[in-house]
Amino acid sequence: RIFLNPVMGRRNLKVESRSHTTRVIFEDLRAVGVEYVRNGQTFAVRAEREVILAGGTYGSPQLLMLSGIGPATELKEHGIAPLVDLPGVGQNLVEHPFLFVGWRSRPGTFVSELRVDRAAISVLRWALFGSGFFSTNGAAGNVFIRTAPGLDRPDMQYTCMSTGVSTRDIWYPLLGGRPVHQLGAGISMIKQDSRGVVSLRSRDPFAPPRILFNLFRERSDVDRMIRGIRAIRAIYNSEPLKGLHDEELVPGDGVQSDQEIEKFVREVGAITQHPVGTCKMGAESDGFAVVDADLKVRGVEGLRVIDASIMPNVPGGNTNAPAIMIAEKGADLIRGRMLPPSEVD
Repeated sequence: RIFLNPVMGRRNLKVESRSHTTRVIFEDLRAVGVEYVRNGQTFAVRAEREVILAGGTYGSPQLLMLSGIGPATELKEHGIAPLVDLPGVGQNLVEHPFLFVGWRSRPGTFVSELRVDRAAISVLRWALFGSGFFSTNGAAGNVFIRTAPGLDRPDMQYTCMSTGVSTRDIWYPLLGGRPVHQLGAGISMIKQDSRGVVSLRSRDPFAPPRILFNLFRERSDVDRMIRGIRAIRAIYNSEPLKGLHDEELVPGDGVQSDQEIEKFVREVGAITQHPVGTCKMGAESDGFAVVDADLKVRGVEGLRVIDASIMPNVPGGNTNAPAIMIAEKGADLIRGRMLPPSEVD
């Protein structure tokens, strides 16, 4: 809507939706186009200057590997002839681990507005006027904290919710019991030491890649999440929040020791859908750097990756704005636009 719709009339723009890119086409070591499948037919399109990959943290490394760029040993295992042995492709996967801590609360939370009749009214109110309960997400409060002294930035983000994770569905008063009212917080660990990997499942471009997050592989991440849970408990068990809820439901008042909290973390830990890092940017001396400072893929010509996969580390917060920044900067790099050198006294 923001970037494409206003320029859809341009003669130099053609959007092919419902298409699946299968490989980058190379002549020697220069990317000259891409191959894609649409409605069962295979097409090829050539690039006059460069090929730009923006398949995201999962799609871009998969497409590079399918095209012969990646860890040579892995490519050979799938019957793909290596064009460039680039071991960092698919490595360095970073995600924000996530879990929910919640308390039983008094009636009057957002759950009340999810009753089917009230929800129907809210949908109409939102559609017609852009107002009402459904014009919010029910989780507008965010807290960023450091869980240990000496940290250079917050390592924990709390998204405060006026509902529980399991009580966000529309409910019908005559077809079952009333949902439990909850207050709680989604905990996103925004500093992560563990690293995962994206690898090929097969040489079939339609086969989804293998994704291994390795959440909590590093002990430091387990300890960090334990501190994060203790910190959110301290916040919610202090006034004025303490007066708004009763007992803790998740993980529960009986889960107190580090061992009990770790067990809970490992059983319910999930992700926030903030993957980055699988085509990371870095210096030539970094053997796992996939792109350089101009986002050009190392070892070949005419090919860039411009998406969240180029981040060497995960940002301390949501990834949408940084991904847009990367796209804007990448567009300037393609066009050769540079800011003048800064004058620093």
